[in-house]
Amino acid sequence: MIKKRNRKNSSENKKVKNARITIYDGISFKSKLEVYCYKKLKENGIPFEYEKYKFTLFEGVKPSILTSIFPNKQGILEVNTDKLRDITYTPDFVGDSWIIETKGRANDSYPLKLKMFRKLMENQNKYRLFMEPHNQKQVDEAIKLIKELQTV
Repeated sequence: MIKKRNRKNSSENKKVKNARITIYDGISFKSKLEVYCYKKLKENGIPFEYEKYKFTLFEGVKPSILTSIFPNKQGILEVNTDKLRDITYTPDFVGDSWIIETKGRANDSYPLKLKMFRKLMENQNKYRLFMEPHNQKQVDEAIKLIKELQTV
């Protein structure tokens, strides 16, 4: 028997592993590394936006030709008519020609999103640097690179 159903969306992938939400300057940051990067950018007078830009990597679509059928929890096949949702990416810090994504431990969807995002950025030809620091020392190095870019 085939039933029609709507699948529930899982938010399992949205949580950053081992990150602690920290509020600083009235902003809710997802990790202490984000707070550190925020402070260093401000200390160095580098203009930026925090989680302001959302990039669409894949534009969702409502299937009209393909009928998708999946087993439910009881093992019964059901028709899935859900819209394929947009795949989006919101980097942590965006400047005029650079992007910083602070990353502790990535979730399982991040590597694919990163590839899609880098391709999008390559095609847009707007940003010159994408940096992904994983610790405070690497954030400091990223700040140096931004300052060098500003002097060019």
